[in-house]
Amino acid sequence: MADFGLSCSAAVGWVCTPIEAFWVRFDDGCLRRQTGEVDLAAAFELRLFDTDEELRWLYQSGGQGNAVRWSDDLAAERGYARLPAKSAFQHLLWGRVAQVGDDWVRLDDARTGPLWVPLTASQDDAGKYAILRSVEYTKMDDCGNAGVIDERFTSVMLVAEDKLIVRIEK
Repeated sequence: MADFGLSCSAAVGWVCTPIEAFWVRFDDGCLRRQTGEVDLAAAFELRLFDTDEELRWLYQSGGQGNAVRWSDDLAAERGYARLPAKSAFQHLLWGRVAQVGDDWVRLDDARTGPLWVPLTASQDDAGKYAILRSVEYTKMDDCGNAGVIDERFTSVMLVAEDKLIVRIEK
């Protein structure tokens, strides 16, 4: 990942292939999914992130793609303003924690198959939800109107139902 200019030593994210999309963990220079190392030959999209930066790669043709690294510093260079930390956004992932092991949790839901997410958890976390956190960037146009220009993912974390921003209907 150093070829992409990614400076972090550990990150999480996902890979999309024509057959499946799955979560990955990048650490010690290796990209892994819950079942082992990842072969990116069939990938058409890769997103990796930590709290400070995000890497986005999209396949173009002939095994080549375009990569973009995104951070607060790069956003500031373009004149974008990050919304305050208290307005960080949360995206709810499908399912609840059903299994925990080796720095991965399995989320299960009756409507989807199992989803392995790279999170450290304990058996006490069973039944919790996983959220994908992000920050947004704004920019003002020539008329003085501000709008959201981009979003950067920052973390994945477990939360109890009573700590969710959204209400879950049962």
